[in-house]
Amino acid sequence: MLVTGTVGLVATITMIYWEMRVPNPVLALEIMKNRIFRMGNLVMTFGMMAFMALLHLVPLLIQAIESASSTRAGLVVFPEAISVMIGSRSAGSLYPRIGPRRLLGGGLAATALAIAAGRGLRRGGRARAALGLYRSRIASAVGCGARVVRS
Repeated sequence: MLVTGTVGLVATITMIYWEMRVPNPVLALEIMKNRIFRMGNLVMTFGMMAFMALLHLVPLLIQAIESASSTRAGLVVFPEAISVMIGSRSAGSLYPRIGPRRLLGGGLAATALAIAAGRGLRRGGRARAALGLYRSRIASAVGCGARVVRS
């Protein structure tokens, strides 16, 4: 893991060095001088890191704690895709009314609350735990969808 992180860091630095010096860069890094754009990207990076980590770790958790099959664990994550779609569609209509800060803040808050609510999965009481997990995953996905602001 240390080698992979080091290679990724060196590749990122090399890409920044290269893109700052070519006449027609693929990625115009000057846009990062805009504070709002830079901070928005930073917030989205951490929000998506949490969401993607849960997307990959929840099926593994269900398999380990509940001794579920990979099919059942995948079906737990499936409603998340539909929830992200619903959240992103509603974000498009809410954006003109409430603005980007409230929309992104609300999406991040919904995701954080859903993650906190879903952390109590334990052995026993499988039906109640599964229902709570479904609810928290759907709320997390809707929150993630609300953070996807279309221009």
